Amino acid sequence: MLLIVIHNDQGGLTITGVDDVSGKKLDWGKFELSAGDIISVTALDVACNTVDAESEDRDVQTLLTEYHHLRRYLTKQGLIK
Repeated sequence: MLLIVIHNDQGGLTITGVDDVSGKKLDWGKFELSAGDIISVTALDVACNTVDAESEDRDVQTLLTEYHHLRRYLTKQGLIK
């Protein structure tokens, strides 16, 4: 899973994700953008991670805590019941 975030206020691009098999969180860092920059994203079907990325192990308890926090937040916002 890949998450690409463009920060309008800071002019940056952050690329993170999660390895579906290992559950590891991946972080390719934040990149500076300038007005007029063009971003192209190409999806590939690969058997393994071919780009160096920092990763951290995600244990089940941490994921469960994040899930409950997000569920409370979304419920409070009225986005889920």
